[in-house]
Amino acid sequence: RMAVEGLGSQNWWGFSPAVDLAGVCATEHEGKEINVLVVGAGDARHVLRTMSRIHRRPRKINFYIVEQSIAVLARQLLFLALAWEPAASLGLQDKADLFLEILGDIQVRAKTAEYIRAAATRLIKLVTDPDRAKAELPQLSLGQLKYRERDELEAVFKAWRADKTDITAAWDQRLRLFYKGRYDARSNLADWDHAMRLLPLAPNVAQREFVYWRVNGVAFRPRVDAPYDVTNPTLLSARATPRGPEVGYHGDIVTGPLVAFGTEAENPKLFEKRNHNYIKSSAEVSMYNALAMFYELGRGRAYDAEPDMDDGKPLKGLTIEEVDAAPAFPDCSITVLTAASLPALLKREAMHKAVHVAHFSNSTVHLLTPALADVLAPHARVCTETAAFLLELKADVQAQFVGKVTGMAGSVKCRPTKPPTDKDPMLVFEHAPE
Repeated sequence: RMAVEGLGSQNWWGFSPAVDLAGVCATEHEGKEINVLVVGAGDARHVLRTMSRIHRRPRKINFYIVEQSIAVLARQLLFLALAWEPAASLGLQDKADLFLEILGDIQVRAKTAEYIRAAATRLIKLVTDPDRAKAELPQLSLGQLKYRERDELEAVFKAWRADKTDITAAWDQRLRLFYKGRYDARSNLADWDHAMRLLPLAPNVAQREFVYWRVNGVAFRPRVDAPYDVTNPTLLSARATPRGPEVGYHGDIVTGPLVAFGTEAENPKLFEKRNHNYIKSSAEVSMYNALAMFYELGRGRAYDAEPDMDDGKPLKGLTIEEVDAAPAFPDCSITVLTAASLPALLKREAMHKAVHVAHFSNSTVHLLTPALADVLAPHARVCTETAAFLLELKADVQAQFVGKVTGMAGSVKCRPTKPPTDKDPMLVFEHAPE
């Protein structure tokens, strides 16, 4: 892993926009059942985006979600459980609100905290009772998890219900350690990073929302009149110290979660300008994308609500007809496992030349080893997150990272689908065995 102090040790969210991974699949596999390997994504953005769009290219997709951290894997399961909440208990707007708050806010509304506690109880039952898991979420497989890993997941979910850690103090401690003598100038330093490092990559991220997240740890406030004053326990984790386990915030404090859903969208109106400024903030784009994703997942058709372009007004999409039934689970299966179990998975006979799309985050590209070549199908696509959105890194280091990843992809007989650059958030390679 790259030594980037502001990145932290927990990959709570990704550093590239959500991608429909089936959309990068080779035309040779169009319409056929495919296997998709997602390593270290940090959140469920790629999997949920891909699943929500299965109806566009009908086929069965088998996902394999791999994470290095049990705490991150626990959040993945929470996002999946949230996605399939029936509309009778959770409407479309509430689902999008909860999703974004849990994703990127260290402090959430009391309603969101209550949902997390209730979901934790349900998830404990799922990871400790295989029969119940199969009955409630038959597409989800926990069979690749070791008993010890199940116990660790249970401990994380229990901590979500009971932890009393002051996350704002933990966030501030991270800022003080990161900025050191420049702590009092943290807002100005965040402003500089926004203007000089982030805007060239994501010009629609507003200065006010980025700086607010940097200082306060809250990226999304969909209910602006509600107080965001309750700890989001899913962003807490324990770290070993000489004094024993230390619970705190150990994730990213530099780039933030706005990149995941807030910098790209299918509707170009979301990027219109007025007086040279973007009308919609990246948080509003994130909301539109979350609504679209959950709408497609439930209805099996595209979300066509038009955004309200009056500055400061809510999106028109917020009043769209609610999904009136449980989400129609697309034709897919989801297997979750830890990075420690990945080598064994790759050695299974059933996986030989069976992976059609593989995605590696920038913190897991070291797992892109020659052993992967044996599981890649002909013309498989290998996607790798770059360091473009790691704002701490200098340009020459980001360029070196692209060169290193390109070389690693070559070791598994993969060649770039287009000339790679350090400004691309994701590189795509094609498996072309000799």
